[in-house]
Amino acid sequence: MKFSVPPRLSPIPPVKINLDENTPPQRAVFTCRVLRGSSESLSLEWLLTDGSPVQPINGITVDVSQVAMNRFIELRFEPVRREHHGNYTCIAKNLADVTTAYANLLVECNFKKFI
Repeated sequence: MKFSVPPRLSPIPPVKINLDENTPPQRAVFTCRVLRGSSESLSLEWLLTDGSPVQPINGITVDVSQVAMNRFIELRFEPVRREHHGNYTCIAKNLADVTTAYANLLVECNFKKFI
């Protein structure tokens, strides 16, 4: 008899980016990694706060190329923009269960206002 083990994800440290007129474009990457759990029917996905999937637009990419072999998915922001500020959810599903990990991108803008 084969048992399915629920996925367990590694914690995702928050990222803080300061944007100002003197800073070159910056990038941020979140890696959502499965620490343990059955690989059978394993899926990983990044979601927005409202529960909808992250769309690859405005400098955002989702790299799923490592899900099957290395059991992780990346969420990349290049370059980071003010509107990228927020919380993102990584969801892992397999036959046993569903689990989540949270990523927080804090974007601070320090642009001088021109009068």
